[in-house]
Amino acid sequence: MTQAVPLAVRGSRDGWAVFEGPRQLTRGYSCEYTAHSAATRLERQRRQKTRNCLCCGGQFLSDGPGNRMCNPCRNSPLV
Repeated sequence: MTQAVPLAVRGSRDGWAVFEGPRQLTRGYSCEYTAHSAATRLERQRRQKTRNCLCCGGQFLSDGPGNRMCNPCRNSPLV
């Protein structure tokens, strides 16, 4: 399994941006904090994967290996 290149927030000619290695992934942000928020969002999207719910068997978009139940089952009082 190939390892994803870590994301980095660096200054660019347009302000602050998120980079994957030498490649700029986002537009330039005027605030470094906003660029870090964008990097966090992109990291979360990288981890997302379609999985089958352990309760109902339906497919849902999981946020990572610890997320194995769909929201309806997770919020159900019967579980």
